[in-house]
Amino acid sequence: MEQQDGAASISLKTLQTFIDKPRFLRLGGRLKKSTLHYQKVHQMILPSNHHFIKLVVSAEHISLHQPGPQIVKASLREGYWIPRIRLLVKTATQQLMGELPST
Repeated sequence: MEQQDGAASISLKTLQTFIDKPRFLRLGGRLKKSTLHYQKVHQMILPSNHHFIKLVVSAEHISLHQPGPQIVKASLREGYWIPRIRLLVKTATQQLMGELPST
C-alpha cells in the first residue's frame, strides 16, 4: 500500500505502524510527545478500496457542505491515513451539474 499524493509516494512499511488496544492499525511517527489529541498524532489507517471508507468520504464531503477536494482531504487527514486519498476523494465528491432552466 502506498500513499499517492502529488510526487510523494510513501510505503506504509516506512511509517512505523502499530496496532492499538482496540486493534486498529495506526501510524507511529515523531509526534509521540506532542500535546495534540491521540487521534491526530496516531492516525487510523483505513483501506481506500473498501465501500465503507467511500461512505465515510462522502459523509465528510456532505458534512462540510460540499467543498472542493482539497478541503475534504485536509479534514479527513486530521484523523485518518487513507492510501490513495486524492483519487478516492476525487471520485467520491464529484458533483453532478444540474439542469439549466429553459429560456
